[in-house]
Formats: sequence, C-alpha cells, structure tokens
Amino acid sequence: MLADSSVVTPALLQIARDQSRSRDIRRNAITWLSRRRDEKGGVGAAGIAKALDQLVRDRTESETIRTQALGTISRFDRGEGIPALMGFVGEADKWLARQAFQTLSRSGDPRARQFVREQVKRTDLDEDSKVEVIRGIGDDYATSADLKLLRELYPALDSDKERDAIISTVANAGGSENANWLLDIAKSKTEPLGRRRRAVSLLSKYDDVRVKEALKGLINP
Repeated sequence: MLADSSVVTPALLQIARDQSRSRDIRRNAITWLSRRRDEKGGVGAAGIAKALDQLVRDRTESETIRTQALGTISRFDRGEGIPALMGFVGEADKWLARQAFQTLSRSGDPRARQFVREQVKRTDLDEDSKVEVIRGIGDDYATSADLKLLRELYPALDSDKERDAIISTVANAGGSENANWLLDIAKSKTEPLGRRRRAVSLLSKYDDVRVKEALKGLINP
C-alpha cells in the first residue's frame, strides 16, 4: 500500500472477493479499497462502490464480510454511501435491511436523519427495525423535535418492545419536557404496572429536585 506510484486497487478487489482468504485479510482489503477509491488507473470510485454493493448483497458471504462492506460504504467521503444504505432498507433480505437501518440510525448525515424520522412513522415496519430506528432518533444527534416526535408516536404503538424503547430513549435524553412526559407515564392508571415502574426507575436517576418531589408524591400520595 505504501509503494510509490503503484496501482493496487485491482489486486485489493481480488483479495476482497476471494472466499479462500481469511476474513481478516479480506476485511483489510475492503478498508484499503475505500481509502484508495480515487487511485489513478485503478478500479475507480464507481467500480469500488459497485463491488462493495455486491459483497453486501451476497447472501453466500459471511456476515462479517458483508458488515465490513456495509460499514465501508457508510463511511465514504462526502456521504456518497447514504443513498445506497437507504436502498438496502427496502431489500427483502431482512438481515441486510436491519443492518442498513442500524447504520442509518447512527449517522449524523442530514439525509439519514430525515430518512429515519420518516421510517419511524411506518406502520408496516417490523418490530426489531422500529426499535433500532427509535433508538437511533434519540441518540447523540437528536434534537428536541426528534424527542417530541417519539413522545407523540408513543400512544399509536401497540408493541410493548417499541413503547419500552421510546421510554428508555426519552429518559436517556433528559430534560424537563422528557421528565414531565415520564412522570405522566408513571402516574397513568392505564399503563401496565411494569411500565410505570420502569418510568419511576428511570426518573429516580434524574438529579432534579422537582422530579424527586414528584416521585415522593407517587410513593406517599
């Protein structure tokens, strides 16, 4: 890789595709392919992107290689891989769709953020993917509008797993609005007892006098 004026991407591509090679060597080849996408006289950025796309979609490949290829696409300079990830979400291959969801949910790219905001509203999304999107929306890139979206989505959900994911995500974000919402959950007579206890447990970690007083009121009404 450090050789001066050498064209290496064709050989790297061959190694990346060679299933007789160890997974570690192939993963390294995939990483270096991405780094040398602009190599003059080499495979070229479009050719490398196409090759990685094929590796990601190949169900005969190990998940380790597919994951490496997917992660490499997501880290393309200037975010060229984001549209490809969005396309993977629509694949019939549930593993691939879920991996793409996870990657997009953790991305700070504005296109990815808007995409997951739209996806979380879908009623036909499978439970595991919905949970991934919920957690992703509320991660380090979350805005107050993102958390409001999750709070407003909560009543429309039928899945206990999805509702629990929203409660945990909102609680981790902190803030007075989220605390008030969690208190409403804790006080609700219609919420399952286990979920109310979960809300109380999460609220007990808040270093907020007002929240602590409200919790005391639940214990000693």
